[in-house]
Amino acid sequence: MGTWVVLSFCLMLFPFSAFNSKIKIRTSKEIPKEFLQTKGFDISWHNGKVIWPLINMGKTENQSYKFVFIKATEGVDFIDPMFTTNWFKAKANNFSRGAYHFYNVNASPRTQALNFINQVKLVKGDLPPVLDFETLKGSKNNFNKLKADVLEYLQILEKHYGVKPILYTNYPLYKKFFSNDAEDYLIWISDFTSEKLLENRNFKPAFWQYSETGFVSGIDTDVDLNVFLGSTHALNKLKIQ
Repeated sequence: MGTWVVLSFCLMLFPFSAFNSKIKIRTSKEIPKEFLQTKGFDISWHNGKVIWPLINMGKTENQSYKFVFIKATEGVDFIDPMFTTNWFKAKANNFSRGAYHFYNVNASPRTQALNFINQVKLVKGDLPPVLDFETLKGSKNNFNKLKADVLEYLQILEKHYGVKPILYTNYPLYKKFFSNDAEDYLIWISDFTSEKLLENRNFKPAFWQYSETGFVSGIDTDVDLNVFLGSTHALNKLKIQ
C-alpha cells in the first residue's frame, strides 16, 4: 500500500489534530524525572470525544500515561454525559482510572455524595474516589460550616467505598481549610506556577496537576496534566484491592 494511501486512510480514521505534535505544557524542570514515569491526565465532557487507542500509541513504557481521573458528577444532580463512555474505555485501554465529583459549596454534602455514589461503581484496580474542591465562588456558608460539609462528604464516601477518598484542591484552599484536618487523606494539588512545590517538607501531596494546557494524542482540546509523586509500585498500591 502506497505512502499516500496509508496517510489518507489514517486521516479518515482520526482527525488531523490527533497527530498534532505541538506541546503546550509549561516546562517543568522542578518535577523530578522519576515522577514523569507515573504521569496521567484528567478529563470531563469539556474535552469532547477521546480516541483512547491514540493516547499511548508509539510511546515507551516510561513515556506512556499511566492513570486518568474522569469527571462523574457535580453538585446534587449533574452527571457528566461522557462519564460512562470514558469510564468504560479507560479500563478497556488499560489505564488506571479514578472518578471525581465537582463540589458545589452551597449544596448538601450528603445529597452530593449520593449523586456520586449512584453513578460510580468502583471495582478492584480502580483508584480511590476523588472530591474536587477548587472554588468558593458564590458560597453562602461561613468557614466552619463549609469545612464541616466537605469533611462530611469525604466521610460518607469513605464509609461507602471502604477507602479514604482523594482530595483535589489548590494550595490556598488546602492551607485555609485542610492543613490541620485532612492529614489522613491523599491530596491531589493543582498548581501551575509553583517553582518550589516539592521543597515544602511539611506538604506532601500524592498527585500534582501541573498544567491545564497540555496536549494528549487523541484529545482535541487542552488537557489537564498530572503526575503521581511516587513510583509505579506505589501507585498500584493505592488501587482498590
